[in-house]
Amino acid sequence: MVSKGGVTVAIEIKDGSKPPSQRKLSSGESKFKSEWLGRWELVESIDDVIKLNNGCGADKIIWPDSEERIDIIGSNGNDGYE
Repeated sequence: MVSKGGVTVAIEIKDGSKPPSQRKLSSGESKFKSEWLGRWELVESIDDVIKLNNGCGADKIIWPDSEERIDIIGSNGNDGYE
């Protein structure tokens, strides 16, 4: 989850360098997306993160292998979805 300025967005992060077949949503991810009542975004690159930040907000997210910081409010991965 990313939140900034009162806007919360559920994001799914996929590795954009992988072929599309390896970036498909799992059944659990698809279920979450279909049941989520708010905004949902797919992020596949640091450019996607920057666009998301500019579009709704996030002051700081920590992106692997990057000096960029943008705030991510994450779950512990134990949310009942795959």
